[in-house]
Amino acid sequence: MTPDDVAVLTDLAWPQSPWNAAELELTLARYTTQLLTRQGEAFLLAQVIDHEAEILLIATHPAHRRKGLARNLIEELKTKVSNITLEVRADNRAATNLYANQGFDVVGRRRGYYFEQDKPNCDALIMSWTKKDKP
Repeated sequence: MTPDDVAVLTDLAWPQSPWNAAELELTLARYTTQLLTRQGEAFLLAQVIDHEAEILLIATHPAHRRKGLARNLIEELKTKVSNITLEVRADNRAATNLYANQGFDVVGRRRGYYFEQDKPNCDALIMSWTKKDKP
């Protein structure tokens, strides 16, 4: 996917996203950025340093949601690192359930982190996953 493809899919998946094309292009240009994709229908954008990752953005085209694409992207990232953190809107039940089902735990909360015009601010949950050592 090109930076423009990522920007278009971000706009389709998250119309209120604070990410714009210029920010996405700058982020994608960093050597620490990993972009995982599924047939142009979904992507996961993460910063990876050593064996730790922070998921910055996951987007799935609205017509391709609930097909396991985001889950597959998370599973792929898990093969590359031993720790993953992310922030998610506390009111995004689909995402929080996805992450919980992938073994992520809530480790913190940022009160009033997300802002939308004419709506009350929403908390961000900080979630984390750590690879379990095999016995």
